[in-house]
Amino acid sequence: MSVTASAIRPANEAVVDEPVADDGVPWTAYVKVITGIALIYIVTRVYLHAFAFSKGLDYFEPEFASFWMTIFWLQTFLFISIFCGVMGYLWVTRERSPESVSPEVELSRYFKFITWLVGYTAVVL
Repeated sequence: MSVTASAIRPANEAVVDEPVADDGVPWTAYVKVITGIALIYIVTRVYLHAFAFSKGLDYFEPEFASFWMTIFWLQTFLFISIFCGVMGYLWVTRERSPESVSPEVELSRYFKFITWLVGYTAVVL
């Protein structure tokens, strides 16, 4: 692939999706990701703690099957639906010609991917 001088975008015309700090890292996106994932885990933990002993923890009990397995199957359906929706959105909005993406946009996409990856890892671990 060859690049001509007319294809290079000047530095002052760089496309930036989100404000970044001087070091080039989108800290606001990172904080949003960590906060969102942590909030989901905190709500789930509080809910599980509140109903653990009243609804039963032994999977041989009928209350376990009626309460916890219902929640499990709802979550499974919800997460599969969200996954399919996100994958469909990414497929429809994908870049049709990857060679036309400027280096600035490509780098910002890498930063966003790493932000999601680090944010998820920080919350899960």
